[in-house]
Amino acid sequence: MFTQYFFEINLIHLEGYIIGFIKILVNKSLTILVLLLITILLTANSNAQTNNDSLIIFTDPASLNFYSQKFNKQLNIYNLSSNLKYQYNVDRFYFNVREDYSSTFIKSSEKSTRDENFISLNGVYNFSELISFGSLVQSNILSDSRKIEINSASANSAVIFTKITPLKDFSIAPFFGFESNRQIGEIDEGNIYGAEGIINKFRLTDTEIYSTLKFRNEDISPRKNSFRDVKFQLSNSFDNNLNNVLRFSFVQSGRDFYQYADTIIQQQYSIKNNIQNRLETAYQLFNVFDYNNFLPNISLTTVAMVNWRSIDRNTRYRNMFNQSAAMYDTKINELRFELESGMLYKTESINTLLRFNYNERDEKHQTKNISGSNPIFFDQRTKLESQKNNVTQRMMLTISSEIFITKKDLLSLSLLQNKLRYDTPSEDNFDDRDELLTILKLKYLRTINSFLELFADLEGSISRLSYIFAERSSNNNINRVIKLNTGSRFTTSDFESQNNFEVLANYTVYDFEDINPNYKSYTYRQFLFSDSTNIKLSKSSTLKLTGYFRLSEQGELSWAQFSMKPTRQLEEVFIHPKLLSRNGNFIFGIGFRHFSLKTFAYKNSDKNEEAYYSSVGPSAEISYNVFDKIILRMDGWMEFVNSGRKNYQEIASLNFNLDWNF
Repeated sequence: MFTQYFFEINLIHLEGYIIGFIKILVNKSLTILVLLLITILLTANSNAQTNNDSLIIFTDPASLNFYSQKFNKQLNIYNLSSNLKYQYNVDRFYFNVREDYSSTFIKSSEKSTRDENFISLNGVYNFSELISFGSLVQSNILSDSRKIEINSASANSAVIFTKITPLKDFSIAPFFGFESNRQIGEIDEGNIYGAEGIINKFRLTDTEIYSTLKFRNEDISPRKNSFRDVKFQLSNSFDNNLNNVLRFSFVQSGRDFYQYADTIIQQQYSIKNNIQNRLETAYQLFNVFDYNNFLPNISLTTVAMVNWRSIDRNTRYRNMFNQSAAMYDTKINELRFELESGMLYKTESINTLLRFNYNERDEKHQTKNISGSNPIFFDQRTKLESQKNNVTQRMMLTISSEIFITKKDLLSLSLLQNKLRYDTPSEDNFDDRDELLTILKLKYLRTINSFLELFADLEGSISRLSYIFAERSSNNNINRVIKLNTGSRFTTSDFESQNNFEVLANYTVYDFEDINPNYKSYTYRQFLFSDSTNIKLSKSSTLKLTGYFRLSEQGELSWAQFSMKPTRQLEEVFIHPKLLSRNGNFIFGIGFRHFSLKTFAYKNSDKNEEAYYSSVGPSAEISYNVFDKIILRMDGWMEFVNSGRKNYQEIASLNFNLDWNF
C-alpha cells in the first residue's frame, strides 16, 4: 500500500520540512514553486474510495472542468485531498474523467492511515441523435491501517453501454460489463448489468416533468449487490404567482459484506468469512406549494413530506452449536411525516416571516427469528431491541421580522418556540422526555454615515428538559442564557475596522439537586472583545490586525439566592498582526501569532493558577489568483509552545489549497 508506506516513512520527517518551508516563506515567498512540485509527488500514487450512486452515464457536458488540491497539517493530523473533473467534447466524441481522492495520516503512538479514492473514465461516440455507444471504467479503493472489520476493500469495473434517445427529452442507456471486488482479502469477480434513464424537463402543457432511473446488479458470486433509484418530479406553474412541485423517489440498496467467521462456522460451511446482507429501502413523497401575493403583500408556502425507510440485515451462515442473543438479525422500520407552512408579509418598511413546522417519526426495531434456535435467546434479543423503539414529535414556531424605522435605522426581531416529545413504548426504557426551547433575539443597526455603522444585539433563551419517569428525573433542569453583543464597523478607502464586545451569562438549574448530590446547578459567564482591522499602507501593501480577549468563569450556582461560588476561571488571548504585499497576481504575507491560555482554580476564596499554555511564532502566506481561473493559497505558521511553564516544543501547521477552473 504505497500511500501508507509513504506516510509512515516520509511524514515522520515532513514536520521538519514544514518548519523549514515556513522559515523560507518568511524570507523567500518563491517557495510556492517547490511546494507545488512536492504536492504533485504526494499524490502521484494514491489509493482511496468514494461512494458514487448518482447517474454516471448521463453527465452534464456544460459543467466546468476543474482541478482542486488541498494539503493540511494540524498538530499530528495530516490530510491530503484532490478532485479532478475533465470533459472533452468535439464533433461526435465525448470524454469524461473524474477523480476524488482523500488520505489522512494520524501521527501518534499508534500511527494510522486511511486512503479513499474514486476514479471514473467515460467515453461516448454519437453515431446519430438517436443512438450512441460508449464505455465506462470505474475504480473504488479503500484502505485503512486500523484493524477494523472492513479495513481494505476495492471495486473495479468496466462496462459498455448504448445510449438511446428516441425523444429529445428522453434517454435510456442499458449497460453490461465485468467487475472485480475485494473485501478483507477475498476477491470476487462477475458480471454487472443494468440501465440508466433520464427525462429532462419534458413539458406537457403547464407541467414540466423531470425523472431519473438507475438500475444496477452486481453478480460477483458468492456475493450479490444491487441498486435501484427512481426519482419522478412534476412542476406546475399555473401563473406567475402559483407554483406546485410534486416529487416521488424510491431508493433501494442491497449490499453483501464479508465479516469474520468463527472457527466452527469456517469448518462447518468450508468458508473463510461469513456474509451479511444489508438491504435499505426508502420511499419519499414530497410536495411544495407556493402562492405569491395571494393577498396584498402576502405570500404563502406549504411543504409536506412522507418518508418511509427500512433497514434489513441478514447473516448467511449460522453457528447453531453456540447460540446467544447476539446471533439474531434485526430489521428497522421508520416512518416520518413533516408539514411546514410559511407566510411572508413584505412592504417597503417591514418584512415579516411566520413559519410553523410539525414533524413526527416512528421508529421500530424488530428481531428476526431463526428456525431451530433457543426461544430464550430470541426473547432476550427481542426485549433488547424493543427498548430502542421510539416515537418523536416536534413542533416549531418561528417569527422573524425586519423593521426599517428610517433609512438609517433597522430593527430585527426573531422568536423561536420549539417543543420536542420523545416517547419509548418499552417498559424497560425510561428515556421518555419533553424538551421546550424558547429563543428571543433583538438586533438594532444604526448607519451613522457611509463610513460608520453601530449595532447592538440582545439574545435570550430558556430551555426546559423534563424526564417523565423517576429513574431519569435527576437530569431534569432549566437552562437560561442571556447574551449582549455590541460593536461597530468603520470603513474608508484606506482603513477598515470591526470590533465586537460580548457579555454572556449561562445558568443551569437542576430540579432535584438537594436529593442527588451528583447534580449541582452551575453557571458560566463570559466576556469577549474581538477586533479585526485592515490598514492600507500603500497601493500594494496592507497591514491586518486580528485578535481577541476572552475572560470566562465557571461556578456553582444557588438560584434561589442568585449567588455564585466560582470554581474555575479562564483567560484567553489571541493576537495576529500580518503584513500583506501584492505583486501582480501574487499576494505575499508575513506575520506573528500569539496565543495564551491561563486557567485558575479556586480553593475556598483563593485563586491559584491551575494550568498555563502559550504559543508564539511567525506566520506566512502566499496566494495567487488569475481571473478566478487559478486560485492558489498557502499559509503556515510555527508555534513555539510553552506548556505548564515547563514543557517546550515546536509545532508547525500548514494549509495548501489549489483550485484550477479550465
